[in-house]
Amino acid sequence: MTTRQQLYAIGEPFGDSATAAKIGGGYRCGGGGGSSSSSANTTTTNTTDKRLVVDTGVGVSSDSSTVNVSVLDQGAINGAIDLAKTGTVSAYSGIDKLLGFAKDVLELDKQSQKLVAQSAENVGSAYKTAQDASSGQRFMVAGGMIIAGIVAVSALKKG
Repeated sequence: MTTRQQLYAIGEPFGDSATAAKIGGGYRCGGGGGSSSSSANTTTTNTTDKRLVVDTGVGVSSDSSTVNVSVLDQGAINGAIDLAKTGTVSAYSGIDKLLGFAKDVLELDKQSQKLVAQSAENVGSAYKTAQDASSGQRFMVAGGMIIAGIVAVSALKKG
């Protein structure tokens, strides 16, 4: 039989799992070999710049030591730029027409205000004339007022 000292002498571990004699007789049989474990976590972060530089339809990008050259469809790019320009011109044209319309509306409003002012002056003048001339002819004043009112309403409808 090999003893514990002999196992240690040849470099073999004895450990808690070996069979050993019990005090008072019998043997204690060990389980399997002992075990141990360890773990370690390592985190690595890599940052990569993959920007694309484009000039006249050729795109160049780099990833570490690899250089990529891409030929782009310059016609499609020019078409997109032309589409954007056309949309901008159309928008400016629409705004210009809208501003022209607003200017015309304001001009018509000024003309209408002038006609209303003239009609009011005519009514006032007719009333004063009728009042001066009315020495009992009230129906003439009323008729003049009605005619002046009709003229004023007609002028507003035309404006």
